Amino acid sequence: MPALEDGNPQLIQKIKNKILERGKIPFRDFMQMALYAPHLGYYTSGREIWGERGDYLTSPSIHPVFGMLICRQIFEMWDILGRPGEFTLIEAGTGSALLSEGILEYSKSLLPEFYKSINPVIIEKNPVCKKDGSQFSWYSSLEEVKRPVTGCIISNELIDAFPVHVVVNDNGVLKEVYVGFKNDRFAEVLDTPSTPEIEKYLEDVLLANGQRIEINLEAVKYIKTAANILEKGFVITIDYGLPAGEFYNRFTNGSLLCYYRHKISDNVYERVGCQDITSHVDFTGLARCGKESGFEVTGFTTQFYFLLALGVLKEFNAIEELSVKDISRIEWNQRLKELIMPGGMGSEFKILIQHKGIEMPHLRCFNYRDFKREVF
Repeated sequence: MPALEDGNPQLIQKIKNKILERGKIPFRDFMQMALYAPHLGYYTSGREIWGERGDYLTSPSIHPVFGMLICRQIFEMWDILGRPGEFTLIEAGTGSALLSEGILEYSKSLLPEFYKSINPVIIEKNPVCKKDGSQFSWYSSLEEVKRPVTGCIISNELIDAFPVHVVVNDNGVLKEVYVGFKNDRFAEVLDTPSTPEIEKYLEDVLLANGQRIEINLEAVKYIKTAANILEKGFVITIDYGLPAGEFYNRFTNGSLLCYYRHKISDNVYERVGCQDITSHVDFTGLARCGKESGFEVTGFTTQFYFLLALGVLKEFNAIEELSVKDISRIEWNQRLKELIMPGGMGSEFKILIQHKGIEMPHLRCFNYRDFKREVF
């Protein structure tokens, strides 16, 4: 394992103290502290983590058209819901708020009636991201939102950043990965699962001997909370991941990845507090939990087909129409390609939409391909 000096020393000491106090901690707790420890974690320390000068790019930061196309889909949802006078739009895990800002900007200029109905809400743990005098209501958690609401809850690359439990099939016995401390290094230890929720989550899954995989119980909590808040409307989840059938076949040694200055590694114990840690999303788990909580699956597709159905091809060379400055036509088109490129964001990112309180709707974004049957 790497030298501890590679990370945030205050955070490392805090994690070490917790381990020494308890003997060992579930990997989930290690990841929670590495990412979200107040003022010290990756997402809470105030570091610049998004964009060219950060560690990774998101779709809203790559191209302004992404927010515009999302707006078109949410406008249709508003229309399906009967054009309510108040439509609560909640973006969870917004970071820089580029997506919500793009939605509001596009709707204000081209969909004024829809724009007037929007009650924009931001969920963001990082206080550094909060913008003074903004048009948004800011909360640090979804639980804080006043309920019930009619509208849409959207997230882009949120679920992959939730802290996860890690388990291993150890000769037919399910063991959880814990983190200890030995020889001035973090060291993994296998022991019995820390919560019965882990085995419950895996009750329909057969892991191969030696297989290591992540269990995202925070995602379960997120969907349940969304169901409690949303009386009528939609949940849009955009992230990289797979349905369970592919997920457990593809990831025999887990799916954890780390991002630091646009480089990827799988060593979660280096640069603690200074690198992002993510895991791929089990979309079947989200769909199943949603159904138990009152949601139905509206549809499931890739980012390529999603944006294609919303008219992305018409936006090539549309730079003049949208009056965008500080970007050339070539760069405009190249960035647009990044969003839909097969083998890249176009196929790796998936979109799961769930609905509640309405009959099964037909959404424009699934006009080309809907892989809903693969989710269950």
